[in-house]
Amino acid sequence: MRDKLHPSWVNRPKEGFTIPSIAGCGRSFGRRWRGMLDSLPAFPFQPGSVRHTWKGFLEGDRSVNSSQILTLATLARWLQRHDIQM
Repeated sequence: MRDKLHPSWVNRPKEGFTIPSIAGCGRSFGRRWRGMLDSLPAFPFQPGSVRHTWKGFLEGDRSVNSSQILTLATLARWLQRHDIQM
């Protein structure tokens, strides 16, 4: 495939998957993510930690990555889907 692709596509550092910018996806999309994260039960998280993580992500805090947000949102949806109350 190297001979068929443009060199700039092949000869570059590996990149991970990221969630698209929430700000670039519109307000309703951001509200949906926040709603999912807000639905997470307080246990087993420290008080305010999920909201703090979400806020950091939106503000560009480099210690919060898209994988953390995706993991929390996936957990929230899984708990809802299986009607698990904690």
